[in-house]
Amino acid sequence: MVGQIAKIKGCRVVGSAGSDAKVAFLKELGFDQTINYKSVDSLDQALREAAPDGYDCYFENVGGPFSSVALQQMKNFGRIAVCGCISLYNDTTPQ
Repeated sequence: MVGQIAKIKGCRVVGSAGSDAKVAFLKELGFDQTINYKSVDSLDQALREAAPDGYDCYFENVGGPFSSVALQQMKNFGRIAVCGCISLYNDTTPQ
């Protein structure tokens, strides 16, 4: 939904998902670039190729390693909306 709103507002949207079927759905929704984060050799490289100048906005919903990579690619004064960090919900050891 966030990506769809961003498209309506005229943004270039990069979306990520963990399966080819979900990536195909993002493409159907009109996302400009899509990444299957589970199948890329380097998430850092894939995100850099999708937005070589960095990211103005980032919607955080997963947390974990993806978040660490994405945060390093934010533009100065970029904005981050944190909705959740589901990858960490069941961790028994704090990170």
